[in-house]
Amino acid sequence: MAIQQQTMIKRTRDQKINAAAGAVAVQLAKQHNDPMYDKLIKYKSLMLQARSKIMEKWFEKAKVIVRQRMAQQS
Repeated sequence: MAIQQQTMIKRTRDQKINAAAGAVAVQLAKQHNDPMYDKLIKYKSLMLQARSKIMEKWFEKAKVIVRQRMAQQS
């Protein structure tokens, strides 16, 4: 079994602030029953369903390709 590689990306202070502000903005929208929050949830759900179908169809082939690429790197 191959060792899984992990990648870390260092964020700047401004990037951390922007990420946290985005999360808080979504929380505020939820608390205030913003219709845009409902749209966010709806389309996120649709995106996850579509991704699940793609994974069902293509996952095994994708694993083969990834293994080939990893073998080429070694």
